[in-house]
Amino acid sequence: YMVENRPKADDVALILHTSGTTSRPKRVPLTHGNITRSTINVMETYKLTRQDVSLCVMPLFHVHGLVASTLATFLSGGTLVLPSRFDPLAFWSQVRAYGVTWYSAVPTIHQMLLMRAKGRSGSSQSYPQLRFIRSCSAALPSATMLEMEETFGAPVLEAYGMTEAA
Repeated sequence: YMVENRPKADDVALILHTSGTTSRPKRVPLTHGNITRSTINVMETYKLTRQDVSLCVMPLFHVHGLVASTLATFLSGGTLVLPSRFDPLAFWSQVRAYGVTWYSAVPTIHQMLLMRAKGRSGSSQSYPQLRFIRSCSAALPSATMLEMEETFGAPVLEAYGMTEAA
């Protein structure tokens, strides 16, 4: 690209679909500036570095997977692990195999991982040490957050975002 062809901050970078704030489907244009600022905010908030390895279990057509898990990891110089789909049976082996330091997911995924952990009660299952677990896209019940921290031995950080706000 020639310098004059580079996108400007207010140029639309992508259009996402959401119904989050109104329950009615709508298209949301996000600018390069929106995405850049959001990516920087995630990277700075979680102090992501090149030593971090993110396991992206969220779809890339959603801001949660695209910006929080993927672009923030790339901006930090870290490593992204991108399985073809979320598999609760393979999750912890993927975390171990790739040295994952954090992941971000919706409460439903966290609850699936907790249910699987409960099913292994009585075993001396130890979980790899994560720097943190991020929850976003829906409210995480306090009891679930506490249970996750106790079970997985990592702080759970809840975030809130809106597609409309990037």
